[in-house]
Amino acid sequence: MNHLTNKTLVTFAFIALFCVSLGAQVNGTVTDEYGRVLQGVMVKSGPGDNGTMTDYNGQYELLIDDGSTEVIFSLEGYITQTVNVEGATLDVVLPRAETYNLDETVIFGNYTQREGDITGSVARVTGEELRRSPVGNLSMSLTGRLPGLFTRETYSEPARTATELWVRGSSSPNGGTALVVIDGFPYDYNANQLFEYISAHEVESISVLKDASAQALYGIQGANGVVVITTKRGIKQPLKIDVELNHTFEQRTNTTPFINSADFVQLRNQAGYNDGGVEYAYFNQHAVEGFLAGDNPEYFPNNNWRAMNAKDITHMNRLNLNLRGGGDNAVFYTNVNVLHQDGMWKIDPATTRYNPNNLFVWANIRSNVDVNLGKYLSIGLNLSGNIKRERTPGGHAVELTYGGSWDGFAKGIWYRFYTLPPYVYGPTTPLIQDPETGEISGGEVVVTDTEPITSWALINRVGYDQYTVTNIYAQLYPGELTLAGKG
Repeated sequence: MNHLTNKTLVTFAFIALFCVSLGAQVNGTVTDEYGRVLQGVMVKSGPGDNGTMTDYNGQYELLIDDGSTEVIFSLEGYITQTVNVEGATLDVVLPRAETYNLDETVIFGNYTQREGDITGSVARVTGEELRRSPVGNLSMSLTGRLPGLFTRETYSEPARTATELWVRGSSSPNGGTALVVIDGFPYDYNANQLFEYISAHEVESISVLKDASAQALYGIQGANGVVVITTKRGIKQPLKIDVELNHTFEQRTNTTPFINSADFVQLRNQAGYNDGGVEYAYFNQHAVEGFLAGDNPEYFPNNNWRAMNAKDITHMNRLNLNLRGGGDNAVFYTNVNVLHQDGMWKIDPATTRYNPNNLFVWANIRSNVDVNLGKYLSIGLNLSGNIKRERTPGGHAVELTYGGSWDGFAKGIWYRFYTLPPYVYGPTTPLIQDPETGEISGGEVVVTDTEPITSWALINRVGYDQYTVTNIYAQLYPGELTLAGKG
């Protein structure tokens, strides 16, 4: 009898522990303030050990086994709600979050205005949000973040990234680009290039002035819109030093498919046949069979010129140093930013006398100082400078020797990957040693009638160009004149 009783007690204890381990089962529906169901709402227990998401109908089921008595509902664009668990069914309403602050100050260049008092069309983004994009050029991080600002990326290679900006289309006195204003000073010449010399770390905010009332201060210069960049300034606090190091992997967004030699020769013969020729119009049957077999690359090559010469992934490193602080009489902000981008080409190991690969090293420094000269007057000093060192393969020898224009851009190399057929032997002729004299011949760059110079030769055999660009800017302006004094 005692044995049976003990067995029963053990069974009940096991069932009780099993029920406790199951925890509480909560389900319900999540809607907005208008009664519309919300899909993709994150539903988590208080400690976050249990979680799920609402389905297409806004419904969810959550098992809570971490002892929590609260459930947290969150969705981007809506106010997060924390609700106590009081039953098995829990229906929740998520109100939409405010996307603007009426008391926020918007900078127009030479003056500021409260958000709630603005009647013109203005879009704004903070520097903290721009820092989320690990790009080499500030203009590239603006895409999709400022309503009404149209961007077009013209170049993407290392050291040459550039983005055109439009607010009102492509016709204006500035040649289609918006007027750029940095800390109250307008730059109407080559404005897009200014973004190469500013990093997101030193930006406080960027505003785009889009309509006539917002642009009235700038007159005809602002006919195509105004981009106002405000850099960070010092604040009254003990010296604060921030150091940040980023390493970024860069990859092409798309790559043109490679057509191997076997497919190429068959398609070429098919094209000749379609034009009224014979079956083997350009390549005879022996050649086609050799390319299809692919077991004799010396006589039947299959060269992927893009894979042979271009890397799939490159690297970018950025070091950023911020110093900020000040006291009652002066405040300062200093930013030092160094950017390094690797080259995109695969260099021939035999090229040992120099390195022709792309290289981009950019160093920038900015220092903004505000000083109180007295009780009624203060001044501001903005100093900025940068050094850009750029190296590109090819050199101007290409222009002199083969005609045409050469600016060092990768487009002059890239298209040649696809104009030179894959069945052409290369990139150089084989090395042959004379059995009698021992002399070695060969190693010349392979060219064709249609390709007097190949992509491989542009990268490895015609030198490189190297540029150094230096810019220095200094601005001194009265910061504030207070006739009534400062309380």
